[in-house]
Amino acid sequence: MADLRPLIQARQRLSYAAPLDVDDELYIDRPDHLGAKISGRLLGGQVKPLLLAGAAGCGKTTELRRIAANARADYVVAFCPFDRDVGVELDKGLFFSYLLWCLYRAARDCSATQTWTGPTAEITREVLHVFNEEETSSSLLTADAWPSWSTRGWTQAGQETLIRLIAEIQHLRPVLFIVDGLEKLPARISSAFMADLLQSRVFRMCPSLIVVPTRLKYGRDAITRSPEVDGAIEFLSVPVREDPSFITTVIIHRFIDAKLKAWEAAAAVTPLISMSGGIIRDAIQLVANTVQHAIDDRSETVSQQHAQQAIAEMSHALKLTLSDEPDRARKFLSHVQSTGTLPGDPEMRDLTLALNLIIEDPSGTFRVHPLIKDF
Repeated sequence: MADLRPLIQARQRLSYAAPLDVDDELYIDRPDHLGAKISGRLLGGQVKPLLLAGAAGCGKTTELRRIAANARADYVVAFCPFDRDVGVELDKGLFFSYLLWCLYRAARDCSATQTWTGPTAEITREVLHVFNEEETSSSLLTADAWPSWSTRGWTQAGQETLIRLIAEIQHLRPVLFIVDGLEKLPARISSAFMADLLQSRVFRMCPSLIVVPTRLKYGRDAITRSPEVDGAIEFLSVPVREDPSFITTVIIHRFIDAKLKAWEAAAAVTPLISMSGGIIRDAIQLVANTVQHAIDDRSETVSQQHAQQAIAEMSHALKLTLSDEPDRARKFLSHVQSTGTLPGDPEMRDLTLALNLIIEDPSGTFRVHPLIKDF
């Protein structure tokens, strides 16, 4: 009878392709030192928003969590995972209300270890008022989850409360905002809307990093073309390196923990790595699906057939996203493959960048995801 326990354990380890926590044993140091590069740009002393863009699943959030953890020694860090807490229904009131809530909680949580007693009673009353709570209510002060029940619109009074809270904290310690998850914003959220947010005085008071869709740099609605933010922001792209050794190391680490021999693991994943395009999440998903096919076949070993099944499935799923206008998509992809540049088609730019169908290299050129090269 086949002993499937090692593969089942490996499949469980591979099922977690989400961003890793700071102390997660699965974390592997990146050879490109991405975290250090982002920290250098973010904390270099220049107070202007740093917009971070990169392919989904390339490791941005994992690195940002580590940056936030390290920065807490010197900053009051408001880490704002917008997509987790709020979702993608963005408006100006919701955005700044969420920042206010995150910063208040960060200030409250660090009061036990820093040389202050936390936000003053006066500012606390103002914060409660913004969230339409009674002064005697403690739900805002103790909640571990975003108080979605507070839907009161953003007001000038609320904006001033956030500004005063930042000023109060910065008497003793600098403030740092890290806003994650906005790369998942729907296309209807325009660069003009983001430019309006970024002109807030909030972002001139302290360093801040905001993860945004790649289309806001290269798409039809690029924020870099907005005169309102000219010179007022920095943009940092996270290119995707085709580094099979690093991705193999990440996946082998999970296999070894599942008590599979390293060479067995390498034999299982090597054919898949090149099909991930260098995107860590895609590589993990391909290997996870391959292992699942072996389990389904009651096989103790992973075969090339299992790998080809996984590749075919993911390739089909990606190609479906282009099926509405296949001729237009082929023309677009052909241009990228032959020139390494993005064609002028704005809608295809937005679509392919958002879905990782087009990947930016460290050299600044672009390439087509390996799984759709034969589209």
